[in-house]
Amino acid sequence: MTEGKALASRLSAVWKRSGGFASFLGRRCLRDNLTGLAASLSYTSLLALVPMLAIALSVLAAFPAFDQARERLRGAIFDILPADQAAAAAAQIQSFLDNATNMTAAGVIGLAVTALLLLSAINGALNTVWRITQQRPLASRFLVYWALLTMGPLLIGASLTVSSYAFALAQSATVQVIGSDFVAFSRLISILLAAVGFVLVYFIVPNRTVALRDALVGGFAAAVALEGLKALFGLYIANFSSYALIYGALAAIPIFLLWMYAFWVIVLLGAEITAMLPEWRVTARRDGGSERAATRLVLALAILCRLGEAHRDGSTVRHGRLLRSLPVTPAELDECLSRLRRAHLIQRSDSDRLLLARDLAKVDLDSLLEVLGLRLRASVAWPEASRRVIEAMDGALGRYRSASLASLLDDPDLMESTARLRPAGKAAPVRLDAEEEAGAAD
Repeated sequence: MTEGKALASRLSAVWKRSGGFASFLGRRCLRDNLTGLAASLSYTSLLALVPMLAIALSVLAAFPAFDQARERLRGAIFDILPADQAAAAAAQIQSFLDNATNMTAAGVIGLAVTALLLLSAINGALNTVWRITQQRPLASRFLVYWALLTMGPLLIGASLTVSSYAFALAQSATVQVIGSDFVAFSRLISILLAAVGFVLVYFIVPNRTVALRDALVGGFAAAVALEGLKALFGLYIANFSSYALIYGALAAIPIFLLWMYAFWVIVLLGAEITAMLPEWRVTARRDGGSERAATRLVLALAILCRLGEAHRDGSTVRHGRLLRSLPVTPAELDECLSRLRRAHLIQRSDSDRLLLARDLAKVDLDSLLEVLGLRLRASVAWPEASRRVIEAMDGALGRYRSASLASLLDDPDLMESTARLRPAGKAAPVRLDAEEEAGAAD
């Protein structure tokens, strides 16, 4: 009986936690206007479709092993269109691609710019999902876009090649007994390779440290959802033809738009999952509470304390290292870092590490409160009761207001309060060890 109650209690806790996770994800998607972002990317994708296809097919053409994959890529694009419209659409797109191969240098540059605009739009959407306000330097963004333009087609080619091989095995006479297993295997391979592509996008594109485990969760979720979307879309096209009766010769347009929109919803949903996982873990540790304003001061002191320790040791602090050592969300940490940077208290090095920019002995607590937007002013015409509270808090601050941050951070009592931000049972290392200095990834 006791075991049954314990099991029921655990199941109830799991159900409650799952519901909380789904609710958290839903609120985040609404806040980021996920559907609007997907619609915008769908429109941009239409403009960049031919340039991206031309680049993808050109990259695959450089590798003879992917000759069959190129044809399958063309076929995969046309498979989503109605049967009576696919031939006409194929002829038009093939005509566009043939024209692209005969363009002048200016035309090629125009194609590349259009493709880069799509990647820039994707980058902007992911920045919205991750709450990123500071863009990468232009050179870094170009390198990321170039990697996606070259590696993306290769991943697609590998996926199509492996899928073709698995299906061929499944249909051969020697494996008819286990043919269904090979079909399932080919689908699994397709999911895995799609997941690799999503993981790379979620891990590389955002200008923020993304934990590989979070990118893996979001990437696999998006890959599974995409496979389900392909199955549902194929089922719809095969069994429901009412759209053709309504739109007639234009039936291919709404079908293709619907596919593009659903695809981008899935891509952004995977990004939302990846971005929200660290926030969810912090929120769960706080029992669902939000302490963004309440911890702003102690968070800033903790950051300055760690950077001060690193400064004394002649080292710097990595963003990811700092994030893992503090029970705050990436957005909360970045907001605080942004305020401190604007006040020229900290700065980023050329290698994207954090370090102090000013002597903390020459900065007082009152200035820090001003930077963080936490300074209380009794001189404002507040109600009498509110003014009394402000005056009481000012009195409690007393000697700390004019004290330098360096002296405060050397205060054992204050050091103890900032130490409470550290996760239980874990050290909060600031000094970089030899492996990190060599450039080891977080």
